Amino acid sequence: MEIPGAGIYKIGTGNQGVVLPVYLLPGEKTTLSCDGSNMIMTAKFEGQTKHENNFLVAKMFNEPNLIQIDQTTFFTLPEVDFLKQVEDVKSKLIEFKKEYQKQNGVFSPHFEEIVNQDITFQITNLKMLYPVYYNYLMKTNDFKPSENFYSYFQGLDVNNEINLQSDHFIDFVPLYIEHLLKEKNNNVENYESTGLNKLSILSETITSAKIREEISYQIMKESFETKLGDAFAMYESYLNQAKDEKKKKNIENLYNQWLPLKPGNVAPDFTALDKNGKSYSLAQLKGKVLYIDIWATWCGPCIAEIPYLEKLQDEFRGVKNIEFVSVSIDQNSEPWRKMVEAKNMKGLQLFAQGAWNSDVIANYRINGIPRFIIIDKDGKLVDGNAPRPSNPGTEQILKSLI
Repeated sequence: MEIPGAGIYKIGTGNQGVVLPVYLLPGEKTTLSCDGSNMIMTAKFEGQTKHENNFLVAKMFNEPNLIQIDQTTFFTLPEVDFLKQVEDVKSKLIEFKKEYQKQNGVFSPHFEEIVNQDITFQITNLKMLYPVYYNYLMKTNDFKPSENFYSYFQGLDVNNEINLQSDHFIDFVPLYIEHLLKEKNNNVENYESTGLNKLSILSETITSAKIREEISYQIMKESFETKLGDAFAMYESYLNQAKDEKKKKNIENLYNQWLPLKPGNVAPDFTALDKNGKSYSLAQLKGKVLYIDIWATWCGPCIAEIPYLEKLQDEFRGVKNIEFVSVSIDQNSEPWRKMVEAKNMKGLQLFAQGAWNSDVIANYRINGIPRFIIIDKDGKLVDGNAPRPSNPGTEQILKSLI
């Protein structure tokens, strides 16, 4: 296998969906032996980089037990206690690395730097997520960390290209950009950044062209899955600045796949049944703003959004030109029917026959739920992957369309 340079690559098995990180050097032979039915437990590397690669597997296998983070407890600790716990996690990761080398042999300087940077950004990400998770878990928007909390940014080398070998760094940069944008906007409550804002601040913050290329690519990819409006708004700007032809081609392919869901296009139609068996289609609901919830009774995150959805419905009570439509993709209708009746669920409650094979799933490229969709009074898409009811900005979007 030809590789562009020394670094960490990914290999996996399609049938299990297991992916292993592998440290490779150009011109060096690396051998992996494993049981395909249990890749992580049985993976064993030989060759010049065997210590590095066997460490990656050992870390992957042992890390959950090594760190043992209960998110609900961990992210709701008082700030001082949280930071102590984070340092404890860091110490365990460093100690695991040292103990492994003591028993198996030292790493190459290049790999050692990769691991050290990866630990740095793994720890940094925990700190970045702390205010967000604290507010979410404690059901508040009032918590803000102390003035010195973000001092950990000092000393971070965000332009070191070796960081691109770290998945934790790839996760960090978008979080960092989001933080900088909020700071730039004076920490306005409920501030919502746009994709174009992110690309702009990325160019201002990251001087390494190679890192900018990778992160802008990741932002584009994620936007097609999470913020479609952003993806379409960024598309031309991204193509104009991107240099990697393979990445550009991938984004062009994504653009073409998602094009039917571009804001302003006629919303793809679908049909679903109410509890009495009456069939509804989007065409029948034209003339109203539609806020559509694709959900299922077995979906925890879907159920968690219901109280927020009901609160949103209450805000628009009496408004005639808006319809809240909930479409279940349960495998069969009985659990859906029971929950709708037991909870006296509001809005137009529908059942999509075919579950994951239903037309609503296919037409809206849904691969995970809940998915929310906003359609205007003319039957045109506003957002095929809209904000959830728990997002404070959702109410304002709907009000702007009435």
